[in-house]
Amino acid sequence: MMSDERMEAHNEREMSEQLLSIDEARRALGVGLTKLNGLVREGHIPVVWIGGRRRIRRTDLNDYINNLPMARLNAGQR
Repeated sequence: MMSDERMEAHNEREMSEQLLSIDEARRALGVGLTKLNGLVREGHIPVVWIGGRRRIRRTDLNDYINNLPMARLNAGQR
């Protein structure tokens, strides 16, 4: 059985893996800060506030990515 301190540290690590900083989310998408802020402002990617800082749930970012339309290439394009 875990001690209270070990359990709290475990929960904090688990939480930090579930929440991304704005910079981490931006890098994961391969976009700039202006683009990410636009996606947030337009409601495409929700944010949560933790201690005065914006965070993005990993699941919300994954949902956004999974719902992006697939690119179609014409026969003459590479």
